[in-house]
Amino acid sequence: MEIIELSFDKKDIIYDNKVRKSDKGRGKVYLKDKYLGKRVYVFFEYEKVKQDEPKKRKIKIDEILNKGVRSEGQKDSAIHLDKKYVGRQCIIIPIDD
Repeated sequence: MEIIELSFDKKDIIYDNKVRKSDKGRGKVYLKDKYLGKRVYVFFEYEKVKQDEPKKRKIKIDEILNKGVRSEGQKDSAIHLDKKYVGRQCIIIPIDD
């Protein structure tokens, strides 16, 4: 496994937290409805990195996914993930059209 270190502008990050467990045991990340139907990159954090710049977020990652944002009822949207991602720290960035 190769570990990659990346740096992002904090304003580009739409989610920076752990993957939640859905009622069926799979992973789920809830997002704002404005991202419905868009594609996003999901970066899974491998290790914490010391933050030198206040407007940047630096991470070491071990896995990247390209996922679509789906509808979750009337006012919510979400990204569905496998069970193995539940509880893992992730960062989500939208893919520019």
